[in-house]
Amino acid sequence: MGLDGFEGSGVSLLAKRGCTGHSRVRNCRITFNLYCYQPWEPQNVLATYAVTIDVSPMPPALSLNLSGDNVLIAWPTNNSSGFFLEGATSLQPAQWAALNVIPQVGGRNYWVTLGRSGSALYFRLHKL
Repeated sequence: MGLDGFEGSGVSLLAKRGCTGHSRVRNCRITFNLYCYQPWEPQNVLATYAVTIDVSPMPPALSLNLSGDNVLIAWPTNNSSGFFLEGATSLQPAQWAALNVIPQVGGRNYWVTLGRSGSALYFRLHKL
């Protein structure tokens, strides 16, 4: 936990932040009070706003490998609870859909095998 302060022309900010977890995957909650005032009269607070921001962890990284006519998709089991694999045929606009596959566990990874197709397919992990 730490405290950060900021003061500028007509704005004063005091934030309390706390982050936990691995350096790549963090859960953060940032809370702060924002005080608005006239720069020439800082003791007269015009408005106060309390704000809390929760930052969720990044999804685990996917790796893809070709094996004959198949595509092997894998991601680490660590910090992957609640994520499922989705696919889209385009990213403009992306219309993600859950893939009808059940991941297997091998070592420290989840993995699925899909048959190669003639068209592009984009993948992501999505958390419910």
